[in-house]
Amino acid sequence: MLYGFEESIQERALFGKGAHKKPQELGRFLLDVYNTCTQEMETVEVSKEVYFAYQRGVWRDKKRDRSFFAHEIQFSSMSADGNTNVDTFHEFVNYEADPEVQFARNETISVLREVVCSLPAEDQAYIKALFEENMTEAALADALGVSQQAVNRKKQRILKNLKKILEERL
Repeated sequence: MLYGFEESIQERALFGKGAHKKPQELGRFLLDVYNTCTQEMETVEVSKEVYFAYQRGVWRDKKRDRSFFAHEIQFSSMSADGNTNVDTFHEFVNYEADPEVQFARNETISVLREVVCSLPAEDQAYIKALFEENMTEAALADALGVSQQAVNRKKQRILKNLKKILEERL
């Protein structure tokens, strides 16, 4: 048992039954350690530096445990209403693998390709550089000899135009 955070039976024995101050508030830093010679636990007074160095690991472990349990998925909360055997493991279901979702996605992609192909050659080159080749706006600006802001404005205009055309077609 480590002192300074929890009142224990040993604390009451050392500081009296109604002790309101923790050991470190009294200027004492106490640790329970295992004496390998006597094979018993002993309460030892240590310096502040030793106490905090020892406690740092304990505090880290307690914080990690609290964080783990705070973010742990409780299997009881995955059932539909808590009393049934119907489980709702939505986080384990891959909805993207659904044939209808895949068909709709493929259809949208084919329409997008058609629309991009209908754009002027310069706009197609911008789309290809920025989205297929993953060029940054700054890199494309350097290659074209214009400012990054000019490339951004052109990209925004192209995307706005694409959105308008897609909304009409879908």
